[in-house]
Amino acid sequence: MYQSELVKAAVVKALAQRGFAWPEDGAKDKDSVAARRLAFAAMFRYTGMSRTAVAEAVGSSAANAKALQEACEAAFRQPQERQAWLDDVSKAIAERVAGGS
Repeated sequence: MYQSELVKAAVVKALAQRGFAWPEDGAKDKDSVAARRLAFAAMFRYTGMSRTAVAEAVGSSAANAKALQEACEAAFRQPQERQAWLDDVSKAIAERVAGGS
């Protein structure tokens, strides 16, 4: 597990590579929703934070944590898509740990 700040920085980089920005708190446009789901998947996987804490970290609310987790799981059509996203974030984490940007 990694510190949330490290993972967030890696997620921001991986999101940018896919044409997304970090989701603004409460934003509900299509891109923000997609970015929030991607961010949730990676933050939940790599930080060990609770789903409630991750939901709040990605600009949602604690009350929406379970629904966000379920939406996140349904957002990927294939398990390979989810794994490809997590691999992108993992590479970005490794770069940051190694001292890259």
